[in-house]
Amino acid sequence: MRCFSLVLFLLSAASPAMASFEETPADARVFGMAGAGIALSDYSQGGTGNPALTAWCGTQSVSAGAALPFGLSDLASTAASAGYQRGRYGLGASLVTTGNALYRESTLRAALAARCFGRIAAGIGLGGRHLAIERYGSAAAVGLDAGLIGEPYEGITVAVAAENLNRPALGASGDEAAQTLCCGASWRPVSQATLAVQLQAQQGWPVQLRIGQELRWRERLFLRAGFCDRPDQASLGFG
Repeated sequence: MRCFSLVLFLLSAASPAMASFEETPADARVFGMAGAGIALSDYSQGGTGNPALTAWCGTQSVSAGAALPFGLSDLASTAASAGYQRGRYGLGASLVTTGNALYRESTLRAALAARCFGRIAAGIGLGGRHLAIERYGSAAAVGLDAGLIGEPYEGITVAVAAENLNRPALGASGDEAAQTLCCGASWRPVSQATLAVQLQAQQGWPVQLRIGQELRWRERLFLRAGFCDRPDQASLGFG
């Protein structure tokens, strides 16, 4: 109960601030579903996006991926993550790096989560963020993340997650790292299909909508598609 109350307080205290780090989903599954991943019930992503996932999915996981936003190599993003769960508890770690030699953003995260009730999990995480700009130097900050996920009805999960609750400042300039608040849900009408939706908010930016779906054939072939607005982007893939 204390775990649930603490994380709920942290989430309610979050008020999104101006973004300084761009989040690009490089994980193959989440990218294929247009980034709608904070409420996926069977995939931890190493706690990326939602620390509570590491204690929820019930499986161990390792993943890696890369993405080229808008087809620009200068914005190339790569990511790797791992999650481990034992009993009620879960651990996760992830690394995401975006940019090139002139401008690079990197985030290293660690997450810890626990199932506080039978159908609720709560998690907290630390994110070390590093920004390097050639000829201008570099700056680093450590942010506090938190998340919740639950299953109010069988096959339906809902989640909320917040990043940089402590509003960490990057370097001597005092510029704050991106503070983000996300709400999402996923639905598995049948065991072979998953539908997901996610709303993402940052102060000074319009609320972003992400919608994704996944179809599975005998757990060997996966077809994924998704849509994200602001900016309008569509994704489609299989594996």
